[in-house]
Amino acid sequence: MNQDNDLEVTAYEIDGKDYVISKIVDYEGSNYCYLVNVDDGHDVFIKKYVDGELEPVESKEIAFNVLLKIGSQEEA
Repeated sequence: MNQDNDLEVTAYEIDGKDYVISKIVDYEGSNYCYLVNVDDGHDVFIKKYVDGELEPVESKEIAFNVLLKIGSQEEA
């Protein structure tokens, strides 16, 4: 692979597994990200994204609404 075309991403380690951010959405003034395990695309997380740090989502209702928003976005 041509190194000029390599893509650099930040991986977040959660429970010994590496996750990358697939999407970030704004919901009610806060950013939430959809993280995907680099080794298993079916292993995903929703986290609040604050200044480059991951924080827990405050409630199940927020997580549900963030997932709905992520699912409704068209691919760029």
